[in-house]
Amino acid sequence: ELLAFISTTQADWKRAWEEELQNILNEQRLVKDVEAGLGELLEDTKHLSGVLEKLDKVVDLKLEERARKEYLPKFIDVVSPDEAKDAKEGFLRQITCVDVDHQRRLDALEVAERLRRQELSAKVNEFDEELEEFVSQRKLRKTGGTEEVERRREEKNAEIMKEMMKSAEEAEAARRAKVAQRKAAKSKK
Repeated sequence: ELLAFISTTQADWKRAWEEELQNILNEQRLVKDVEAGLGELLEDTKHLSGVLEKLDKVVDLKLEERARKEYLPKFIDVVSPDEAKDAKEGFLRQITCVDVDHQRRLDALEVAERLRRQELSAKVNEFDEELEEFVSQRKLRKTGGTEEVERRREEKNAEIMKEMMKSAEEAEAARRAKVAQRKAAKSKK
């Protein structure tokens, strides 16, 4: 009876062990991913701390400069103060006198867009080149996709069923042998 019980439950045990092993592997992957993420975060923190220190120094220097009254906003004298009013009026008159040719602007925009498209088409995309080279060299593993995974799973299930049937047949044969032994022992008595 014990052998029959073991043979019938062996497949269940095997399935449970496989699930537990898969859980362990998933948890190990998670731990590795978290460690990698933490490493990246620590590097980012170090870098940002350095940037913050530099910004603090710049702010301190600017505050010291203002405290010493050395800070003067820098203006560029384009027009003298006496000519400023006349320059402003002249500038505004020039703006109102400008004859805007909208069609010429639209044509220029179309030409610029065509040039941009030509530049983009002529521009070499490194990723596309690398991908094309990778595929042309047939370095891509052929996994078969979901169909292949499903086929392997079905093969595995069929193999497990064969093992279960074989162990059940062996258990039945052992039981018959014991029954035959008992009958033979009874007939000798």
